[in-house]
Formats: sequence, C-alpha cells, structure tokens
Amino acid sequence: MKYQWLLLFTVLLLKGFAGEEKSLTERVEFLEEKRGYRFKERGFQIILKGDLLYWKADVDGVAYATTSIQTAESGSAAGTTSNHIKTRTPHFSYDPGFRVGIGLESPYDFLDFFLLWTRFYTEGHDQAHASFVPTTASPGDRLIYSNIGLIKSLVSNPNRAKAECDIKENIVDLQCARGIEVSRHFFMRPYFGLRCVWSDIDWDVRFERNFLTPLAANQDETELKVDNDYHAIGGLVGVELNWKAFGGFGVHMRGAGALVWGEEEERTKQKYTFLPAGSLEEVHQVFKARNSFHCLKGLWELFIGAFWEKEFTGKKVKEHLVRKGKMQHSATLRLFAGYEMQQWPWVGQKTITQSTRERDRHSLGFQGFTGGVELVF
Repeated sequence: MKYQWLLLFTVLLLKGFAGEEKSLTERVEFLEEKRGYRFKERGFQIILKGDLLYWKADVDGVAYATTSIQTAESGSAAGTTSNHIKTRTPHFSYDPGFRVGIGLESPYDFLDFFLLWTRFYTEGHDQAHASFVPTTASPGDRLIYSNIGLIKSLVSNPNRAKAECDIKENIVDLQCARGIEVSRHFFMRPYFGLRCVWSDIDWDVRFERNFLTPLAANQDETELKVDNDYHAIGGLVGVELNWKAFGGFGVHMRGAGALVWGEEEERTKQKYTFLPAGSLEEVHQVFKARNSFHCLKGLWELFIGAFWEKEFTGKKVKEHLVRKGKMQHSATLRLFAGYEMQQWPWVGQKTITQSTRERDRHSLGFQGFTGGVELVF
C-alpha cells in the first residue's frame, strides 16, 4: 500500500512537470509572435513584384545649338549684332517603363532577399529654323550657331537644326532587408545591397542647309552623333515605410541612395558635307573623337503613394505543425500607386569644344507616376 501511494505521487508529479513544460513552450511561442518572428513551420515565402512607370526625363544644362536674331546697330560704325539669344535643348514627354522583381522571405525576423530590375527608355526632340543666308546676315535674319560639340566647324549658316536625345536606363538592385513591425499600424523595412547601372545617352544632331548652286561662297552641313555610356556598380541603402489604416488601405514611402563607381565613355562621330564655292560636286568627310575615364557618382530616389492590401487565407494546417491550428497558409496581395522622383547629379557629359576637350557636365532626372502589384505567397 505504501508503494502504491508513492507511485501515484510520482505520476502526478511528472504530469505536473509536463504540463508546466508545455505551458512554458506556449509562452515562448507567444513572445516570439509578439516580437514579429515568423514560425519555421510556415516556411520561406516568395515575393513577386511588377510596376508600371509613366515617367518624364530631363537633361539639365546641355545645349546642342544657339539661335539669335540679327539687329541693326546704331552709330557711326553701324552693323548688326545678335539679339534675342536662345539656347536650344531637347524636350521630353512622358513615356512608359517597367520594374519587375522577385524575392525570398525567411521564416524568421522578416528577413528577405530581393532582386529588382528597372527599365526606362525615352526620347527627347527639338528643332529650330533660321533664315537662309547666302553670304552675309542682314538685320532681321534668324541665325543658328552650330559649333557646340563639332569636330569640324561649319563655314556657312545652316537654316535648319534638329536634335534627338535617346536615354536608355537599366538598373538592377540586389537588396537584403530586415522588416521591423513597430506596431500594428506601422511597418518599416530598412535594406542595403548592390546597385548596377547601365546608362546610355545618345545624341543625333543635324545642321542642314539648302545648298544654292552655283554660289560664290563655300557651303556646308553636318550630322553629329554622340554616345555617352556609363556602366557602374556600387552600394545601395534605403528604407521603406508603411502606415496601415482601416480597410486594408495605407500610405507607403520609400527613399534610397546609391554610390556607384564605373567607366564613363563619350564617342563622337561627325559626318561633314562640303560644297566648294562655284562647284556642283559635294565633298564628304567623317571625323571621330573619343574620351573615357572612371568616376564615382551618387544617385538618390524618393517615392510616396497609397496602397490597398488583402490577405487570402487557406486551410488550417495540422496541430502538430502549428500550435493549436491558429496559423494558416496565406497569400498577401498589395496594389499601390504614387509619385516617384529620381535624381542622378552630374552623371553625363557632352563635349562642347572638341579641340580643347572642354565638356559640359549634366544631370539626369526622372519623375512621374508609378503603380503596380505585389504578391507574397
């Protein structure tokens, strides 16, 4: 009888320890859930993202020609002078682009790795018209000064000028992020990684003249092609902020900066057509120039917009995999739209005087509407 009571006491004691152990496990899981940990049983999640861009580009401080109107001077040494001077530069309109990405989110700590590709191509155009000047300009004539960037300068006055600037930008980001759930309504995602940039800016500039034959003066026209390429890689750092409101709606902000190092190259090719005085036969020539160097550039971007988020839940998984069946397989769909700005200070160059290799630095800017969808499953 004595041994039976001892055995019963031992069994009750072990059951108490087992119950206490289970309660302790539940408490640990509860604390981990509060701290924002993802349970291992849920596994890795895939993130898919697709954005549509409707942006406008701008190229600051780069001219391809200058126009003016000749005005009569007063005084004893009367002549003409340039007036109403205007610098000509291409004008860009809004064009479409896209951004796609794929990522993998860890089961713990909202840690994720993300690969993102942004592609945006656009064209800028401008044209100018001037008076046809056979030899010497007269008051009231509109002139085009066309020596910007030319290897071989013109000897006659063109009466038409055209410029086309093609911008091709490809950006590939590799991000490593750690999400932080500050509260039920505020989530932040700081990230860092690598950024690769392929920037191509191509110019096609034409100065044309209506040849008058025969003419007792030399006449010429030309076409200038300038290719500016910058291929670089460097560090990236940024942060995403989400404020969640009612009904799945919220506000999303993103800011990032990158410091990239790479080679910048400029290649110039000029096709020159010359018609000697009194001649009917044109002479064609081709001139080339090139320069390249390595440089460090800083880029930054900013996005602000709104989103709508919906979570789709599936069947409950087994209790031995997830505590009490409370966790479910789910997918999250997010739709967002907003305004984005990017600025690339001094990322390009264009030679304005070929003989001395004097160059103009110019900045690239992109701004416009961005909208897309993100799926996590």
